[in-house]
Amino acid sequence: MLQLPKLSLWILAGISPLLWLPTIPPFWLILACTCAGVWGFLGKHSLIWRYCACCALALSWALFHAQTALTTMAEMSGKRETFLVRIISTQGERHQGKVVQWGSEKILFAPGVTLYGVLPESQPCPGQIWQVSGTLRPVHGQYNAGGYSRQRSALANGFVLSGRMAGVQVIKPTCSLRSALIHRVEQQTAHFVWKPVIHALAFGERASVSANVRQILRETGTAHLMAISGLHIAQAGGAGWLLARLIQFFLPAHWIRPSFPIITSIICAAGYTWLSGGNPPAVRSLIALSTWGIIRLYQRQWGAWDVLVVCLACVLLFDPLTLLSDSFWLSAFAVSALIFWCQWQPLNGAKKSRRVRFVVAMFHLQCGASLLLLPLQVPLFQGISFTSLPANLVAVPIVTFLIVPLIFLGLLANIFMAPDLIWQWVDVLLGVLFGVLAMLPDGWLPVDWRMSAVAFVPWCMVIILRLRWWRYSPFTCAAVLVVICTPWWGHKNQNSWQVHMLDVGHGLAMVIERNGYAFLYDTGNRWEGGDTGQQIILPWLDWHNLVPQGVIISHEHTDHNGGLAAIQAKWPGITQWRNGLHPGAYHCYQGRSWYWQGLSFDVVWPPQQYQGSENNRSCVVSVSDGIHRVLLTGDLELPAELLLTKNPNSMKADIVQVPHHGSKSSSGVRLVKRAEGSVALASVARYNPWNMPSPAVVERYQQNGYQWYDTALHGQVSVSFSFSGWRISAQRARFFTPWYHRWFGVRPDNR
Repeated sequence: MLQLPKLSLWILAGISPLLWLPTIPPFWLILACTCAGVWGFLGKHSLIWRYCACCALALSWALFHAQTALTTMAEMSGKRETFLVRIISTQGERHQGKVVQWGSEKILFAPGVTLYGVLPESQPCPGQIWQVSGTLRPVHGQYNAGGYSRQRSALANGFVLSGRMAGVQVIKPTCSLRSALIHRVEQQTAHFVWKPVIHALAFGERASVSANVRQILRETGTAHLMAISGLHIAQAGGAGWLLARLIQFFLPAHWIRPSFPIITSIICAAGYTWLSGGNPPAVRSLIALSTWGIIRLYQRQWGAWDVLVVCLACVLLFDPLTLLSDSFWLSAFAVSALIFWCQWQPLNGAKKSRRVRFVVAMFHLQCGASLLLLPLQVPLFQGISFTSLPANLVAVPIVTFLIVPLIFLGLLANIFMAPDLIWQWVDVLLGVLFGVLAMLPDGWLPVDWRMSAVAFVPWCMVIILRLRWWRYSPFTCAAVLVVICTPWWGHKNQNSWQVHMLDVGHGLAMVIERNGYAFLYDTGNRWEGGDTGQQIILPWLDWHNLVPQGVIISHEHTDHNGGLAAIQAKWPGITQWRNGLHPGAYHCYQGRSWYWQGLSFDVVWPPQQYQGSENNRSCVVSVSDGIHRVLLTGDLELPAELLLTKNPNSMKADIVQVPHHGSKSSSGVRLVKRAEGSVALASVARYNPWNMPSPAVVERYQQNGYQWYDTALHGQVSVSFSFSGWRISAQRARFFTPWYHRWFGVRPDNR
């Protein structure tokens, strides 16, 4: 007979290929795998064959979900259509919902869509149904090595389409009951300082939380407390269990059943999940809690690991694409780490008073969580918070035992009375909490990729101490630690250097790397509330353990100098080269040159007194190691190109950065031919309104023997140079690039 924990392990094994498959097979191959699984399960086979059959069925189920998402993107994007959307959330000009009807066809599995635009003559709210006219497009995110993947997150959450509304009509204007409750609480808390945080804890609405509060939560490692997830759903379930036990206290003995508290617990958890808007972490927690409740109802005496495996299998069977969610991995890894910590390093010692033991237990659990979560925290957040332990020791009890219960009470009180006093208590407690967190020193330390292996040291130390390997086999222990720390001892090849074109959307940011140092060419764009330097360049440099020593700003347009302020704030003494006279910066004009890390930088344009347009005054630089050359052109346009090509020897290069993002106003025939390059690199944003790169420009480079790479299609593009030659790699074009990082849609989507 099949055992459920073992079966769950096989199911997890069947779904896990979604993490690494480079492509998703077509439906006919998925159907063949399903038939093989059914035959193996129903036939007269051994137990192991039945487990394998279940694994095949789980794989088919996962592939079906992935292929359905890809098919939905292909069928619903790229063409003008009228469709119905049920609104889930709305914030300003950004609205999220589910497509319930496409044209005249009802949608069974409604895909998520993100819409942009203003709803005329009406106040948008969740629960409404809109008739929208527009062209949808598949999800697309910038893809840099070690960076955040918007595509993976969108697939995990089910919002695989986006578009701007060309026309919209409200078909059903009624707001949802949850929306009405949110509006009521907003009115009640309008005058409170911590109103955004109250809404985040009560309804999962975190859009209005200020950047300063987000920074405090990030630096102290307490951001998990402000998202409705496992801890809060478990609290709601626990409150339901206590309520049921209280009711049973007044009931006759023959009416008392052990199932009543469990069922009440699940109902209360479902209610809080509904309040959160059904966000994926809350839904996953509800599924796990319901699974645990069913196990308890059937009185299964399983260990913690068995229960965890069954819960994870149920969560992934509900939605296999959850496997792509970072929050899922954080939750699963956190529970696994705590089980491992409590079993391998249990809390022992003499009997203490209940209060002292509670404090010690909290400290013990928080130590385990802080140490054992490092292997996942490092690659996901690319940093470590040294203040997370004291911060969580203060924040977890306050939020868990005071703030969240008061929020529950405030929400219930809305049914009977105006809970102003309750919200006031919550506001005061949040003020005390954030006052304490703000007093802690800045403990956030960015780390690089080498820390990914070292982060496993706490796990190894727990195993070594528990099994006493340090006593019986000290050389084995030393060997394990040496292997883990190997990346810290490696040395870069002194004869090689790299050029990276980062995927920054519309703008340009290039990094020249050698000997652990970097020289930047342009710094991307900036916008209200952020810039490329803070969001992409600085984290990328930290993760790759590179220290920038210089920066060239080709010209003064915001899509090229947008991240400079963030870079200067972190490295105030960085050397600057700019295309005009700026305090503290070198003037970049034709004839100037310098050496950096053995590479020569020669400015080939503009002349010192040139008075052309800003684009035509772009600082054009040739970078060479004496064998290979890279030509960096900024936003140069045809008038300046014609003058530049009069001296063809100065512009010959192996790699050419395509001028002006591939615009038809640049990359004339003379520049393309006289550069005599082999590779053309263009920094382009997908769905940009200027239709760049121009198809004629792409064709021009290809007809002249260039390999064409652009960031919209290929993500980050890197070129490595050595004495033996050079090689190029693109993030989306690698063989082992997982399917969820690849280009969704067809090439015309970019125009």
